[in-house]
Amino acid sequence: GVGVGVVSEVEDVVGKKHMSFMDRLKNAYTPLSLRKGFEDDLEKEREEQKRREEAFRNSELVTRARSIGFSDGDVKETINTTMSVGMMGFFVGGLMTIGKSAEQYKLENHNTKYYSQRQMQSDLNIHVLRNFFRGGAGFGIKTAAFVGGMTVVGKVVEKERGKKDAFNSIVGGTLVGSLFGLSKGIKGIPKGLWLGFAASSVFGLLAQSKYWLEDYTEKLRKEEEHHPSNGLQEEEE
Repeated sequence: GVGVGVVSEVEDVVGKKHMSFMDRLKNAYTPLSLRKGFEDDLEKEREEQKRREEAFRNSELVTRARSIGFSDGDVKETINTTMSVGMMGFFVGGLMTIGKSAEQYKLENHNTKYYSQRQMQSDLNIHVLRNFFRGGAGFGIKTAAFVGGMTVVGKVVEKERGKKDAFNSIVGGTLVGSLFGLSKGIKGIPKGLWLGFAASSVFGLLAQSKYWLEDYTEKLRKEEEHHPSNGLQEEEE
């Protein structure tokens, strides 16, 4: 009964932990449908996905977004875009600091005596890695904040205009860029405005390309629905 079930579960866990390398490799190339417990795992994954979707729809963020006319899809798109660009900004910002931090460390410690070359290289690597995360985090947060703000303002403009085009992103980026410039004083507004305009223009063109592709795909789908027999006639000929 219960004891047998517990023992079998324990044996399964122990067996997985003590699987040989070849068994693990063989299992990795086994089709998912043939693996033991695949259907149960798939069902659990579906239930977990449903719970996450339900929690997302009932979250305070989505509720507030709905109050200003945002759909659940708009919220997801904004979050995904902000996170993706923020991660890219993190790596770009970190890479930009590597060369400078290495040169700075060498200049500041050229008179420092080390026990060995290995110790010096180790300290240098730690210093560079620390600055990589520090610079990456700073640049990534700024990039994510800019893109997130631009996307939100762009969505608001889109709702007011009733159109999906590059203009929405350009307006959002220009306004958010002005706010970023304002953090450096009144004189920083023009610079922030132009930087925001330039960056949002790139995003706007990418968004416009996406809209054109979506419209073209939708047009092809409608043509296929209205003339489903054309393809069959061509094949018969």
